[in-house]
Amino acid sequence: MDKKDVEITAGVRYSDPLILYFTGYEKCDPSHSFGPAIRTHYLIHYVVKGSGRFHENGRVHSLHAGDLFLILPGQITYYEADRETPWEYCWVGFDGYEAASILKSCGLWEEQPVRNNAGLNLEAVLFELHRRNQAGEGNSYAYTGLLYELFSHLLAEGGAEKKPASREYLKKALEYIHHNYVYDIHITDIAEHVGVDRTYLYRLFCAEKNLSPKQYLIRYRLHIAARLLKETDYTVTEIAYSCGFGDAPSFSRHFHSRFRMTPTAYRKQKEDPMLLPANR
Repeated sequence: MDKKDVEITAGVRYSDPLILYFTGYEKCDPSHSFGPAIRTHYLIHYVVKGSGRFHENGRVHSLHAGDLFLILPGQITYYEADRETPWEYCWVGFDGYEAASILKSCGLWEEQPVRNNAGLNLEAVLFELHRRNQAGEGNSYAYTGLLYELFSHLLAEGGAEKKPASREYLKKALEYIHHNYVYDIHITDIAEHVGVDRTYLYRLFCAEKNLSPKQYLIRYRLHIAARLLKETDYTVTEIAYSCGFGDAPSFSRHFHSRFRMTPTAYRKQKEDPMLLPANR
């Protein structure tokens, strides 16, 4: 069975963003080993005590208490306890269509499947997750919540390289606009959501988008409106309100300023002009 076959047989794993499969704990005998084997899900082992070795992709990692290692779906791995100080470890198996992106953001993936000195917070969450799962306490949402808490500690303890604060602020502002453009939002609302003052937000947008926050908001609304004009039969008034404009005349005025034609004339065009350039 090759990796492609494994991915096909494990297709059900994409039905949820993140889902717990199982947890476990074992105090291994000296030289106890597992594999070589392939898993169809993600699996994290955390070393509680002792030491051992993890083999993957031709590499061997010597691990000790506080370390963890990740096994990816379709990956052939082998791991063994030390002969003198065999490890004790706990593990969690999981999957979901968000699992890969979450792990990568935490700095865990094929290039770096090991984390040294993962931290006591991580151990506490893993033990609580295992305890609840074994006792049948809670439900799938409770287990998923603990999984997300687990990843939050992984991210805090040394995830992927952090982006500059300004880029995080801009990302948060753009997400707010993209999710709330239909409402009567103002620049102060965006600034409060991001946690910066509006002057800083203004400078940030001008530096990164060559537009003020207000200009970007209007441009984005018009981008959505243009698409609705082409792809739906909604009236101009319905589209105006659906895109956050207070009335049809105001919408038509902004639209004409942007595209040099009325919304009705635009709807009749066979091809769209460039609406919102990627660098804007």
